[in-house]
Amino acid sequence: MIAQFPSLAASRSANVPMPTGLLAHPCPRRSPFLATGWAMAWRRLGTLLLGWMLALSAWAGDGVLVQRLPSGLPLTGQVKMLADPDGTLTLDAVRAAGPARWYLAGQGALFVMVIALVLVNQGVLHAPFVLANGLQIGIVAELVVFAIALSRRIRALQEEQAVLGRRAADLAEAAATDPLTGLANRSGLARAAQPLLGGDGEHALMLLDLDRFKPVNDRHGHEWGDRVLQTVARRLQQQVRETDTVARLGGDEFVILLRDQRDAQLLLSLGERLALAVAEPIRNQGVEVAVGGSIGIARYPRDGRQLADLLRSADRAMYRAKRSDRRAALAEPADGASPAPAAAA
Repeated sequence: MIAQFPSLAASRSANVPMPTGLLAHPCPRRSPFLATGWAMAWRRLGTLLLGWMLALSAWAGDGVLVQRLPSGLPLTGQVKMLADPDGTLTLDAVRAAGPARWYLAGQGALFVMVIALVLVNQGVLHAPFVLANGLQIGIVAELVVFAIALSRRIRALQEEQAVLGRRAADLAEAAATDPLTGLANRSGLARAAQPLLGGDGEHALMLLDLDRFKPVNDRHGHEWGDRVLQTVARRLQQQVRETDTVARLGGDEFVILLRDQRDAQLLLSLGERLALAVAEPIRNQGVEVAVGGSIGIARYPRDGRQLADLLRSADRAMYRAKRSDRRAALAEPADGASPAPAAAA
């Protein structure tokens, strides 16, 4: 036994204490293949698998394999959306794929370091620093690039949300605006009346119907008719407060919604003033036309609590003003209950 293991004999001859336990029965040395072969093989296999996965995800552009177009290019995200139907990828489409480019840059940084590690492990490169720190550097570089890409994407999404918000506001404004006069339309009037009706305040609604508008429209054409409507709208806005709402219901009918107005005499005086402003002649290119207007006035909540009730009461008062040759008339208690009169021919 001692002859087979010279080291033990030397230890005994030198009066060195003999090892106990497991060391008392030393095993033969492991083979070089077991010591380094399997470890190196697993390391290389893991490195190759990691490199293959990174290359696969970077090749796809967004980490997901996609269908190939006839040109053979895998397109994803904005690139796929901007590609032509026949599969042709234009330069503009490539430039528009900002997120995909950032993703490729981040994956590429890590992939380059993985390739460097593979080359060092294979003995092609001699770079101890890369062997010790390459993977960490690649991961940090990938995270930095992804952080930049994420911040750019968040900023782009915020800008898109702002644009969508402005478009939504523009669409809502257009839906509530009369395109000819720029006044509120019926929907805009309902929106303006909603916070007023149902509250404790006292408000008023005036309904204006133009007189002699149809002859002007028939004689001078629709262009002149549009000019008259635009002029009337501008004059009405000049006579009321900014807190009041002027709306065009359609045709030659206008509505003025007056906030916090309760005095009957003041309302009649304002109605007279509005009718006089509308009756001012309108001149253009040597042509002068004049229209008139009759105004019915309904008060909230006296003549109705809903917009439709106030319009009905103001409509009856307006026809009463027409029949009596007055410019303005207040609604009476019975105006909100009786059927609406037929429109004058």
